[in-house]
Amino acid sequence: MITLEEIRLKYHDGIIPKKARSEIKSDFMTHFNYSTPQQYNMMLALGSLQVPTPNEFDWLSEKIVRYHDYYSPNKKGKQLELEKL
Repeated sequence: MITLEEIRLKYHDGIIPKKARSEIKSDFMTHFNYSTPQQYNMMLALGSLQVPTPNEFDWLSEKIVRYHDYYSPNKKGKQLELEKL
């Protein structure tokens, strides 16, 4: 099971590009009917005391891990190797 701190680190470690992070934020705000991004920003701020609800956590962990895996250089390299076979 992934922790909130691990999710935050994956979100901020630079692997997920800015445009993709904006997409995650926009999808989150639409999905959970937020009108402003402040609460989202606080939930994902490193060291923040703001925690998401269980539904928000599940959604964020699934999205962020999926995007992180997609953009991870190690994963792309392995996928390219498989495509060559």
